[in-house]
Order: sequence, then C-alpha cells, then structure tokens
Amino acid sequence: MLRWALLEAIQHQAAGSRPQAAKDSIIARRGKQARNIAKGGAEHDLASVRGVAGGDRMALIGSLTAVLDRQPTAVSWATSQLERLRDRAVSALA
Repeated sequence: MLRWALLEAIQHQAAGSRPQAAKDSIIARRGKQARNIAKGGAEHDLASVRGVAGGDRMALIGSLTAVLDRQPTAVSWATSQLERLRDRAVSALA
C-alpha cells in the first residue's frame, strides 16, 4: 500500500521538484530502459522528504494496515491526526 501511494505521488510530481529531479537524473544516467529503477529511486527520495526513513517504513505499514482493517484504536488515532492537520491548515490560512 505504501509503495502504491508513493508511486502515485511520483507520477504527479511537478517538473523541477526534488523527487522528479531524482527520477530524471537516474534516467539520464541509465537510459530510458531504467524508468522503473528511476521510479523506485524517486520513491525513496519522496519518502525521505516526507520524513519516512527505512526504520519508519515498517511502523507506517503497520499503522496503515490497522486503519485499513478498521481497527478502532488505529482509526481513532488516524482521525485525530487528520483533525490536527486540518486545524493547523485552517490556522495557517486565517
């Protein structure tokens, strides 16, 4: 699930963004046949930009799985985090 989300995010990166630049540099070095390798490199770069390091990956996957399985505590935690982010965005726009 995490890999899918990162792949989708990579597909929609603006030209000149850091993950897109990473993807483009890999393709420039290895050729067009390396597009999948470049997507993987850009995924790792985007994950690190978003603060997900190698050790965090398994914890994030566990959290996402728990939410998708509709475990009440995980859903409650995710909801509270989303509300916190929403409130912070509203404050920034005010």
